Amino acid sequence: MIHYRRTQASWPAIIPLAAMMLILGVVFIRAQLTGPLVIVVGTTAVILLLFGTMTVIVDDTAIQARFGIGLVHKRVPFDHVRATAVVRNPWYYGWGIHFIPGGLLYNASGLSAVELQLTNGRVVRIGTDDPEALAAAVRRIAPAVGQDAEANADSNKGLPLVVLGIIVGVIAVAAFAIYAGMQPPAVAFASDVFSVRNGPYSSTVALRRIESATLDDAIPRVRGKTNGFEAGETLRGSFLVDGWGSTRLYVNKNHPPFVIIRTDDGYVAVNFADPARTRDLYAQLRQAIERSR
Repeated sequence: MIHYRRTQASWPAIIPLAAMMLILGVVFIRAQLTGPLVIVVGTTAVILLLFGTMTVIVDDTAIQARFGIGLVHKRVPFDHVRATAVVRNPWYYGWGIHFIPGGLLYNASGLSAVELQLTNGRVVRIGTDDPEALAAAVRRIAPAVGQDAEANADSNKGLPLVVLGIIVGVIAVAAFAIYAGMQPPAVAFASDVFSVRNGPYSSTVALRRIESATLDDAIPRVRGKTNGFEAGETLRGSFLVDGWGSTRLYVNKNHPPFVIIRTDDGYVAVNFADPARTRDLYAQLRQAIERSR
């Protein structure tokens, strides 16, 4: 028989995952990357099914913490518990399932918890937004379980919340790098130079060093990147190109034409998703080259 049951949403997991899925979803949709989009949505759905909620159940013989659909759970029989205590976790304990001094923490959200002090000297902490009622239910169903009012969560040190911050930060930086790489290149002309930039990748070419500038419908086969960004047909940075060697590419391969610039030390190729904009760039470049002669 179930005597107590309460479910909490795992907001510390749901909110970062939703934000990450939104950012990456927008990027992949704009880049027409169906495969990565399906992977991101599918992975997020699985994580939320497994960890999106935590349900605490007290029955005749045990207390149980179940995450999501129940594949991940912890069951503690009452005959393994000698005492309980209502505690408040320090902020750096964080959420999820992890080690704390002396035992394990199972927490979906918030800082309140019930600590189960086991007969083997270990502890299990179960996070809850209803700690008094949970502790009372355990003592009511298992009278042999005592109450320890001396437990003090703030004296312990657990897994710092900063780890979660680092993980979210890394995901955010990766998402921003993908978003920046998908943006069209920025081009500019000065009195004697032509420059193109996209995110951390840039090239500046002195107009007098340009040996030829052509508008072509294709580029040779790209063998791989040496220092660049690649997402589907979008290439930014340094790549090895058949017949050209190391080349700076700022192109979308499926949107010809391409402005091909040959200098005395290599090639630079640029285009935009809008072919008319690429042709306008070529006309501006030709005029700039003529003026520099």
